[in-house]
Amino acid sequence: MSSNRTDDKGEGFDPALPIMEHLRQLTLIVKRCAVASLVGFTVAWIFREKITWFFQAPLVENIKPDQAKLVVQKATDVFMLHMNLSFYFGLLFVAPYVLYQIWNFIVPG
Repeated sequence: MSSNRTDDKGEGFDPALPIMEHLRQLTLIVKRCAVASLVGFTVAWIFREKITWFFQAPLVENIKPDQAKLVVQKATDVFMLHMNLSFYFGLLFVAPYVLYQIWNFIVPG
């Protein structure tokens, strides 16, 4: 029985590897997490209107129809709202994958 652990792609994680090999593995994991975060952000950006409405719906439903107005103080407020919501929902969407990658790196140690 081998003492090496493997992840789902068959890559070996050996605790006795030299530091440079550990850094290469860490670099690979950081790249995977960055790509996954970008994919999550893109998916959330596609659904930005629905995500925004999810947060606005309770407010709009509980206010009189003539008072339900979205006040924008700067020209970039709506864009930044969509960017922030997409960023955080993208991170929430890919959090299980990112945590799995981090766990796969830490467990052999």
